[in-house]
Amino acid sequence: MILEFQSRKLSASLSPPKPVNFSANLDPSNPVEFLEKVFGFIAKEIDFLGRENTDTKIVTIVRVAKEKNKKKVEKLRSQFFNSVLEMIAVYMPHYILSRFEMDLEVLDDLANVTIKKLRKKDSGSLARKLLDSGTSAPPFPPDRRFNSTQHFCLSQNKFQEDEAKKPSPSSSPASSEPLLFSATLDPSNPVVFLEKVFDFIGKESDFLVKENADKEIAAIVRAAKEKSKKKAEEVARKVETKNREVKEEKEIKKEVKKEAMEVNKKEDTKDEETSSCSRVPNKGNGLDLENYSWTQSLHEVTVNVPVPSGTRSKLVACEIKKNHLKVGLKGQPPIIDGELFQAVKPDDCYWSIEDNRSISILLTKHNQMEWWKSLVKGDPEIDTQKVEPENSKLSDLDPETRQTVEKMMHPEMDFSKAKLM
Repeated sequence: MILEFQSRKLSASLSPPKPVNFSANLDPSNPVEFLEKVFGFIAKEIDFLGRENTDTKIVTIVRVAKEKNKKKVEKLRSQFFNSVLEMIAVYMPHYILSRFEMDLEVLDDLANVTIKKLRKKDSGSLARKLLDSGTSAPPFPPDRRFNSTQHFCLSQNKFQEDEAKKPSPSSSPASSEPLLFSATLDPSNPVVFLEKVFDFIGKESDFLVKENADKEIAAIVRAAKEKSKKKAEEVARKVETKNREVKEEKEIKKEVKKEAMEVNKKEDTKDEETSSCSRVPNKGNGLDLENYSWTQSLHEVTVNVPVPSGTRSKLVACEIKKNHLKVGLKGQPPIIDGELFQAVKPDDCYWSIEDNRSISILLTKHNQMEWWKSLVKGDPEIDTQKVEPENSKLSDLDPETRQTVEKMMHPEMDFSKAKLM
């Protein structure tokens, strides 16, 4: 399943990008706006503008479109002159063309006016257009003194007047009406898309004829590149910020998890240490430590603190409270200073100097039904299951107390049905 998923993911990443449809209106009087939309669309969909040879390709596409447009204009101009000559031949077959005093400038002006009308039409003669529109001049009179230049001037003026009289669908000229352009961009071959764009511009406007068309196109491409670059940088910053946030979040979660594991580990270690550090009690069911030793019975705890030989009682500082014990010599750090394992009865506690070499402290337990694990909390503990009270003392207890003591000493055993002697 994993291999199949990875295979599908790889094939999806290797599959060619899908073509994207594009449509926009071209205002023949303002093709720059149309080109801005085109290059903005390209920059959004693919990385074509960011490639090294993009400028060269665009220059080539524009040059080819210009050549096509130039050839088309020349073709229309040729059609115009052929149509005019056709009209002359129809109406003046008995004249020799070389004898006419034709003004070529007037004829050229008339050609420019007409070519704009024929730009979108690749066929048809001017003579037929003039005759169908009713703007053709009367047949040339058979008078050899007729000036052909005057006749073409009349034809031109009447043609322009008739064109001006034609009703317009809107207040703006027809040439300025927006024209819809639709094409499909193949991300793997954007050159074809751009060829269609500039062919459309060459067909519907005079933009490519302008002297500074190349500069304007270069400026549009440069602006689209800058815009695309800024947008890419902004997206990159957002992605970087998001990745950093995700990374930080992962690190925080990892750190929290690590700390939790360490805490659990410490707790486990502490439990293990507590369990493993439980020591076997001494003969007095207490423990012998470096600075003091202690023993216990169910009723009381006896503490023995060694001190320098010759120490007198007036040099001892001993403070016994219900839950706290502090013992030492005056003017020195205390030897014992901590919270008692369990409460004691201060009024029934006392201390004394034994042989001027140790301090003996007697603590009367408040709860006389439980063994202490340590003298003060935090000190090493004993394993209370290994406490061995004297048999004589145990036998002196009443049955109920004796059963409780034995249960504390051996919790894994059930003495509820035992017969006590």
